[in-house]
Amino acid sequence: VYSDSSDYAANLEMATSMALPKQGVEAQAELTPVDTKDAKTIAEVAALLKIQTLSVPTKRGA
Repeated sequence: VYSDSSDYAANLEMATSMALPKQGVEAQAELTPVDTKDAKTIAEVAALLKIQTLSVPTKRGA
């Protein structure tokens, strides 16, 4: 692993990274209940709300 912005280099097993700061409660948007009517799947809810869905990889064979 090589850094593009510094002279850091390490093999993959020993590479370190900086932890991302956790988002505080005050930085989160306030939640608002939304009527999803008869939507039964994530795809149906996303279409109703006109938002994009994201794929989340699952660990198989565990």
